[in-house]
Amino acid sequence: MKDGMMKGIAFISTGKYAHVERPIPEVKKNNDVLIKILATSICGTDVHILADPPLYPATPGKIIGHEMVGEVVECGSEVTEFKTGDRVIMDNNIACGTCEICRVGDYNVCPNMKSIGMEIDGTFAQYCVAPDKNLAKINKDVPLERAIFAEPLNVAFGGLKKVRIMPGDNVVVV
Repeated sequence: MKDGMMKGIAFISTGKYAHVERPIPEVKKNNDVLIKILATSICGTDVHILADPPLYPATPGKIIGHEMVGEVVECGSEVTEFKTGDRVIMDNNIACGTCEICRVGDYNVCPNMKSIGMEIDGTFAQYCVAPDKNLAKINKDVPLERAIFAEPLNVAFGGLKKVRIMPGDNVVVV
């Protein structure tokens, strides 16, 4: 690997990916955070991106992947919640924050949403850049093999909130 370069896995076309070498991404916006990827996991979304036909569209040439545990390397000038060396996890969906849907707090269904690992370079690489609002700090004592499951755990809890399971209810876990 050349200085300033990193390796990654990019979506190429329907059913195809490739190992690529790219420049390490840079902090360009005031709220950007450069993250060294410590662990990344394959999500069902990644599998669906590579399916033929794809269930989720990705941008050809973009690095895929979004479930990750990383370490902060550099922060934009307006980032206050994180510092170099912090361990973080990430929500890959970047809502616009300005549309009517975002203004009422339903960021998860923003019609202008962009996703890290689909339209923006993702985490199947050695480094990634994400907005600070999409990151959460985690304790360095949490083993990587457990921390990597934070995103799927969040999805499960999100589902539980929607169905409003109450103590005493019967449920089936599949």
